[in-house]
Amino acid sequence: MRARIRLPRWIPPAAWAAFILSMATDLGSGENTGAVLDPILDWLGLGASAAAFLHGAFRALGHVTAYAVFALLVLHAVPSTHPRRLALALFLALLLAIVDEGLQALVVPSRTGDAADVLLDGGAAAMVLLWASRRAARATGSAAPAP
Repeated sequence: MRARIRLPRWIPPAAWAAFILSMATDLGSGENTGAVLDPILDWLGLGASAAAFLHGAFRALGHVTAYAVFALLVLHAVPSTHPRRLALALFLALLLAIVDEGLQALVVPSRTGDAADVLLDGGAAAMVLLWASRRAARATGSAAPAP
């Protein structure tokens, strides 16, 4: 039986992908996130090296969160009867990460693409999909499906 595509289910992942790609512009640059974070880190009385570390950690956490949410939204959009639901969600998350970093590297002069970010984004998606798979398997009392 062929899985039916329901377009309204794809609106949230499409909107989230648009948000992620908007952050690939100057809007998501280290300079702009620093404008928000640096005053807070200064107020906490942190030294320059600690503040720089935390700024980087917050940016990495942003990547992890963005791609974990995207993967879960895609997982929800794909019908539960689709035989490769998890693999499709991971593939789309990786594709988005590659496009995201490619835009930064090739289109936005103030940004640089980083292959490590693609790995971080893909890893975040893979981990949340594994968690969702295990959670679903526990809820149904069956073994976790293969990706």
